[in-house]
Amino acid sequence: EREPSELEQFYQGFWPELIAELQLDDTSQPMPKSLGKVGNIFFMLPPGRGGSWVTVYFYQQSQEVGVFLTFPRGALADEIYQKLSLQREEIDRELGIDVAWEANDGKYKIACRKRFPELRDAAYREDIKAFFKDVINRYINIFRPRLEKIDDEI
Repeated sequence: EREPSELEQFYQGFWPELIAELQLDDTSQPMPKSLGKVGNIFFMLPPGRGGSWVTVYFYQQSQEVGVFLTFPRGALADEIYQKLSLQREEIDRELGIDVAWEANDGKYKIACRKRFPELRDAAYREDIKAFFKDVINRYINIFRPRLEKIDDEI
């Protein structure tokens, strides 16, 4: 077994630290199961059957971090995204942050992104964590109840 790279070590330290500090308003939301040495983690959301999740990620190439809601491709994703799209104005207002609604060849994302000069620089660590904690909590608060309702309807 090889030693983790510097980047893998960064993620192995960052994700557990973020989750330890993360305080969600919805305390019933399950935390990510895997906090590995990769640049993303996932919060599973309704509907069941792997219907939706919030991805929290680092994109090193563009010095970007972000949070997005997405779904697997297919009829279920089409239906979920359509139902959420009907509430877009209300969702955008409740989120209170800039988000991009993206539909590309059956793949959907509702994303919030932010750039930093250097993602692994300790000078930006607290700001990145603050961004993640704020946006994750907003996404769980706004999308989870809607997705539960949609799950009940389908």
